[in-house]
Amino acid sequence: MLLAALLRLGWPGVTEFKSDEAHIAALALDLAQGRSFPLQGIGTSVGLPKPALSVYLYALPLALWPNPLSATLFTGALNVLAVALCWWLGRRYWGASAGLCAALLFATAPWAVLYSRKIWEPDLLSPFALGTVTTGLLAFVEGRRWALALHLVLLALAVQLHYPALVLIPLTGLLFILYWKRVDGRIALAGLGLAVLTGIPFLYYVLMHGDAVWPALTGLLSRPASMDGKSLTFWWMVTTGNDIHSLIGPSGYVSFVRSVPDLDPVRWATGALAVAGIGLWLWTALRRRGEPKAAAGGILALWALAPLVLFWRHATPLFPHYFTVAFPAQYLAAGFLLSRAISSGRPLLRWGALGGAIIIAVAQAGIVLALLDFIATHPTPDAFGMPLKFQLQAAEQARALGAPVVVVSPGDDPNADEWPAVFDVLLRGVPHRFVDGTHAALFPGVPAALLITPGAEAAAQVYAQAGVLGPMSELPARPGEAPFRVARLGGGPGLDLAPIAEPRTFANGIELVGYRFNGSPRPGQSLEWWIAWRVLWTPSDTSADYHIFNHLVDASGVRWSQKDAGTVPTKDWADGDLVVQVWRLEVGPGAGPGPFWMRVG
Repeated sequence: MLLAALLRLGWPGVTEFKSDEAHIAALALDLAQGRSFPLQGIGTSVGLPKPALSVYLYALPLALWPNPLSATLFTGALNVLAVALCWWLGRRYWGASAGLCAALLFATAPWAVLYSRKIWEPDLLSPFALGTVTTGLLAFVEGRRWALALHLVLLALAVQLHYPALVLIPLTGLLFILYWKRVDGRIALAGLGLAVLTGIPFLYYVLMHGDAVWPALTGLLSRPASMDGKSLTFWWMVTTGNDIHSLIGPSGYVSFVRSVPDLDPVRWATGALAVAGIGLWLWTALRRRGEPKAAAGGILALWALAPLVLFWRHATPLFPHYFTVAFPAQYLAAGFLLSRAISSGRPLLRWGALGGAIIIAVAQAGIVLALLDFIATHPTPDAFGMPLKFQLQAAEQARALGAPVVVVSPGDDPNADEWPAVFDVLLRGVPHRFVDGTHAALFPGVPAALLITPGAEAAAQVYAQAGVLGPMSELPARPGEAPFRVARLGGGPGLDLAPIAEPRTFANGIELVGYRFNGSPRPGQSLEWWIAWRVLWTPSDTSADYHIFNHLVDASGVRWSQKDAGTVPTKDWADGDLVVQVWRLEVGPGAGPGPFWMRVG
């Protein structure tokens, strides 16, 4: 249990916190702080809405400590409890050594650990799936009447957390068929009623938005399906820890693999134990029908194989996290097999089984620790996101400079862009605004803190030339990654801008202030174009979406280059703001010698 806690709760800042995690945390914070009661969670990759159960769960830790670290640790703690339940289940049916070996393998399984360390619905699924199956065994195999209602409730909760949990429904149906004589109809109805109650918020949402939900569902069901064996690949992958290095990405893969021992023998041993244990369970269940231990083994074997079999034919792309619904059935099977060897009475077999379990656990724990250390100290582009701890440091530095905070990043919409989504959560409680730093720099009319994320170099260039920055702190993330930059922003910018004659005020309350350009507007050349505008008064409609256009035209009005882009979100405008926007325009090769004008609106 200590080992499980170390791997799942240790170094909580070395976790991903990207768009999905930030959107879940934002909804949970809204609920915890009484701002709203969400009826749905974040969207799915197939276009279907998702229940908000994960939001409700994450609101619990965030109500106590409104920091993403609390929700991250909450995920890990639930998964530590899953390891405890794994031990209890193995010990209950097959003895102490089976429970110990199963829990040890599950506690250190690389993908089980990695899918228990961040704010994400699939990372919550394993404890609920295990609880569903455990209560199913208690209800149907052991005839404990109270467990039936709890089983149905946990099944409903698992499905609401992550749709791949639907593979558990056929297993429940089979249990009803095999043990229908033990089913108390009143308890079953009570459990079904409670299960429906847990889904009322989402059911209400579906009824209110059926015109959007049903077409998405029918479109999904009408997709052509394929059978390509990917489910076997992913099942083997999450069971054995294979391809765990993929989290590093292609750039660091080779150096990481060279820095750790070859663990292929350990992976093959883990997979062989799991497959052999599942096979022995099925064989025993067929030979000893009616025996509780044999029946429990058969049910767990079907649970372990359910995603492999049911996802063999699929109409949507498959992902490894779909297979967390089977955790920890594979390790319970391996523990069952090891316990048979331990209890065989042969010292060599007994000590070999114990030693093998310990070697696998040590090797798996070692690779997880090495992976976490690598992720914390090396860039992982196109793979594992920048660890949360670096984002928290940047947010704290910006807070320390005083409100308000101007966040300059690629994109300015927390609903669609990653850095705004992240810092909209990390700066919760502090006034802040977002600017798309790929083409705009905002100079508020009052002193403010400035936080520049990686990828906002165009705006960083403008701020550097404006002469209004206090001492700038560069907060390096991992070596080789662009740093966050934090500074105090105050005073009027000293930019060398050519003035624009009157009239220059637009109906929405902004006025053009000045412009500059670098380069030459010649055929086949490029031109860096700056335009500055000021907010004289904020428009009454803050939902309006204003764009600015820049047309390079010749004397006859022919357009030879064009750049259009958003400005700053209107809801973030404030009286006195000065915005400088920068673009690079490519002049068409057929353009004449000029002169040229810029038409701006």
